[in-house]
Amino acid sequence: MQHIALATAVRSVKIVGGVRAGQRVLVQADASCSGGMQLQVATALGARVAVSARGEARIVFACALGADLVVNTCTSDVVDVVKTWTGGRGVDVVIANSAGEELARSIAAARAMGTIVTHGFAAGPEVLLDEQKQLLGSMGAAPEDLAWGIEQVRAGKIRLLAEGG
Repeated sequence: MQHIALATAVRSVKIVGGVRAGQRVLVQADASCSGGMQLQVATALGARVAVSARGEARIVFACALGADLVVNTCTSDVVDVVKTWTGGRGVDVVIANSAGEELARSIAAARAMGTIVTHGFAAGPEVLLDEQKQLLGSMGAAPEDLAWGIEQVRAGKIRLLAEGG
């Protein structure tokens, strides 16, 4: 199962999101196993990464994986914190693992012409999009995504995670 999470993280972050070194990325995943893989892939690509998390265990998990910023969504507004972190600009890429209100916050946290990569609509399919942003979907992975991910594991840049974060 970890290999699936790794391959889909590579697909969403590297291929669909086009994350590059020096970019700022927000992973909206409550520091889950999928989010942890996405965080590590973005970091391996040289990005600075913020993660949304609820609860102390998830915050510690994201910090242990090397997040540059962890936003406790129980006590802080992710959009406000991310905007401050980016000097008001917004992040280059958001990896959004839900929809509904979280997707709306993901869109608001992205810079003008920023990219939001979605992984599903678990929180509902409706969201308003009235800004100049790119909304892309990602599902599944290709063999080369897994191969790149395994290279990063072997290089010590990514570690496989237990299910459930």
